[in-house]
Amino acid sequence: MRIGGPFFSHVDSPEAWITMLREKGYTASCCPITEQAEPDTVESYRVTALKENVLICEVDAITDDICTEAGKQAIIKKLRLAEGVGALCCVSSANGNVDADKLADAIKDVLSEVRPIRTFFTLQMDGKHYPKKASDFIELMKAVDHPRLGVCLDLCNGLDYRDCFLNLAPFIRTITIDESHMEDDKLVEAIHNINPDMCVMLPRGVEISSCARERLYELGYDT
Repeated sequence: MRIGGPFFSHVDSPEAWITMLREKGYTASCCPITEQAEPDTVESYRVTALKENVLICEVDAITDDICTEAGKQAIIKKLRLAEGVGALCCVSSANGNVDADKLADAIKDVLSEVRPIRTFFTLQMDGKHYPKKASDFIELMKAVDHPRLGVCLDLCNGLDYRDCFLNLAPFIRTITIDESHMEDDKLVEAIHNINPDMCVMLPRGVEISSCARERLYELGYDT
């Protein structure tokens, strides 16, 4: 599996970005640039990531309301960045009491506008916002009916990962865990079984300790 996480240090070049990731021991990363980046800059980060075997996991596209025109336009810009930089996914969230039908229509509009072939548009599932459980997401997938829709799981808020792993495994793009989850051997094994190269992201303010990394090595997982 690949370990990555958010970072707050400014990076002004692909080389500086790779140096910072190596210092943290990450082989995965949130996107280090914004949608304002010039095309040449986007391409330089994409090529560097491939060369250095770093996976850009997520472009953050969390918005106040995905169903508004402003929300959709903001996400379209982020999804285009994800497509250009070769990110695994562009992740958003259905904050608030969103209508499922309106959400499906909004996602269709976004995917129809960008037409991604490299990346996925994903919703974050954390157990607090729709979709709250695997069955919700399955219904949403049926309504959207697009192969580039996926899900990112956030296990830091008590989400039932067993239900999600059982029913959503082919659609999971990234998983967010905290260090306590790394002590759960069954969880670590289950993540590996879904995808040995799964992007496992740490939440804001959390960095993997040497003890946790050593534990993963003991279990036979190279991060």
